[in-house]
Amino acid sequence: MDREHAVAVLRKVIAYCPAQKLNDDSRNAWAEALTNVTFQDALDAVAILGGRPLEPGDQLWIQPGHVISEVRRLRHARIESTEAALTGAPTDPAEYLAWLRRSRSELGDGDYQPPDVAVTGHTIAELPTPGRTIHHD
Repeated sequence: MDREHAVAVLRKVIAYCPAQKLNDDSRNAWAEALTNVTFQDALDAVAILGGRPLEPGDQLWIQPGHVISEVRRLRHARIESTEAALTGAPTDPAEYLAWLRRSRSELGDGDYQPPDVAVTGHTIAELPTPGRTIHHD
């Protein structure tokens, strides 16, 4: 994420946590910490963190590490919910590992595009997932 987007995330944090300060140091720190986080994931993470209930009198503080942790949870949930639908794995071990890393990254980013039905013979909805198998007639 670039500095401009990191500052936008920080502004959203401050909307949830008015006591947190926006200055050059905080802008730089957030931009540095969120380098490997996508803008939308960070915004989603802040909304989740900011929406958690607090005890009366407690004050919410959201730090970059909280956002990164929540983004990891979001990415993991995306991967877990769709990984069983991956198709087209190469048989060569080195190619398989590269394919798996790329596919998991795409799943985590929400960018995975399944192979065409002509290649697999199944639509994504028909692919086996935990608790569901393909029945051949």
